[in-house]
Amino acid sequence: MIDARAISRLQAMDVPVWRLRRRKASVAEPAEPEAASRRIRLEAGSGRWLLVVEDTARDRHAALLEDIRAALGTSDCRFGTWSDSPDAGIAFSDCRDHGIGHILVFEDGVASRDDLVQAGPLDRLGASAQARRALWQRLRSLLEA
Repeated sequence: MIDARAISRLQAMDVPVWRLRRRKASVAEPAEPEAASRRIRLEAGSGRWLLVVEDTARDRHAALLEDIRAALGTSDCRFGTWSDSPDAGIAFSDCRDHGIGHILVFEDGVASRDDLVQAGPLDRLGASAQARRALWQRLRSLLEA
């Protein structure tokens, strides 16, 4: 974060300063959108499994994610991240049009859907064999279907 004096000096020199703006949540609007209204930026590739994971967590847990991809079928997986724009990426409702049958989300608190698997945060999965077993049980039933 740049302090206010530095911003003033930059603006005095006609240097544009970009600031992150956040829309304030109203009383009637939830702070976090429901999964159905969120959008996902897809990486190149194809596959019926979409693994939604932020880049920083993906870097820290590369080995764990590779194990999950191997279990699901490496060529049957693609990655995506949450979009911060209402216009970028694809909507949940469009996932099937992109050949995606299952969405594996590595966070808590995403609204449940029949094609969505909440895997939980990668930090928890990496630290807990019990969490990994529970995830495998959910994935195994989907793989057998």
